[in-house]
Amino acid sequence: DFSVNYWINAGAAREKLIVGLATYGHSYTLRDARQTGVHAPSVGPGTPGPYVKEPGVLGFNEVCMKLVHEGWVEVWDGSAKVPYAYKGNQWVSYDNQRSIGAKVDYLLSKDLGGAMVWSLDMDDFRAPSSTLQRPHMKFGYLHSVFALLHLDHSLCNDPRRNSSTFIHFSHSFIHFATCWRRNSSTFIYFSYFFPSFIHIDPFSTFLVFFGYSNVLAFTTQ
Repeated sequence: DFSVNYWINAGAAREKLIVGLATYGHSYTLRDARQTGVHAPSVGPGTPGPYVKEPGVLGFNEVCMKLVHEGWVEVWDGSAKVPYAYKGNQWVSYDNQRSIGAKVDYLLSKDLGGAMVWSLDMDDFRAPSSTLQRPHMKFGYLHSVFALLHLDHSLCNDPRRNSSTFIHFSHSFIHFATCWRRNSSTFIYFSYFFPSFIHIDPFSTFLVFFGYSNVLAFTTQ
């Protein structure tokens, strides 16, 4: 809220402000496993998860696995309006459907330009199988964004294309994009791949991509 108000008070146009939503959390190793609240002292980053494999970072998919299958305890922080979870000396703060709902409500109330999600590969792509026992997490992170915004998956009104999905090649990236329309708002999902990491599988008709990122961006204008 401070950052958004700072930009607005400095003269930035509201429709140009994009709120970032994260599909990952920051994790820590607690100094004392008995102290699990906010501001509990830590001795360093948390243990890496099986997918992101980076100390101090857990993807939302990894958090879901820990909550459902490893017995982590989830707590709601009413002040920050985000959840955190812990087990033993491991602690993570992250976003879930409830907290992104609060963020979406916030950006709509502020009449901001929209939001972006970083990144799709860390969403709970196995839902509902991995989160079936937790109804509030049943449909995955981005499904909740779509539901909150009542997204209509109709084709974008682009006279140059007959499909909502298109591919663009450039000297640096290969872009895949899909767009939808909701009233006057446009939602775009796109992935970009680095050509230097492309491998052509001689045993299939598909390209196998390495080193990619996925982003969902949507606007409220």
